[in-house]
Amino acid sequence: MIAGSLFLAVVLLVTLAGAAIVWFSGKRAEARRAARFSERPLLEPAAIWRDIYHEREVSLDSVETALRLVSEATDVPAGKIRPADRFAVELAPERGWEFDDGLAEICWYVESRSKGSSADLETVDDLIRLLGRLEDRGEPQTAPSA
Repeated sequence: MIAGSLFLAVVLLVTLAGAAIVWFSGKRAEARRAARFSERPLLEPAAIWRDIYHEREVSLDSVETALRLVSEATDVPAGKIRPADRFAVELAPERGWEFDDGLAEICWYVESRSKGSSADLETVDDLIRLLGRLEDRGEPQTAPSA
């Protein structure tokens, strides 16, 4: 009886330790991705909109929504994300953490909103423009909350 309880306690301890290691490793991978952007100055979405999109009939709301989606999916501050950032390069997860990455949430969001594929999304600019087209069709900008 005591041996069985001891065995169960050891199994539980090993399982909890393994889960903690995986969790801490994931947090370190997220921090390393965010660190790639540490040297960038923070920009407000309004500055990006004013500099790039205001003459292209893309709303500030589309810019803000796209930056918020990408920020929540990657843990990179929205003010450090730029339209030219590529999902597979600058915003890519750390190697080995691809299976547990938030960028999949952006694909699901886009596919559910556009009723199409997200395969054409290579950059944040592509996402901003897609959200602008959806807005032009009269669809409200509703980003999933974290």
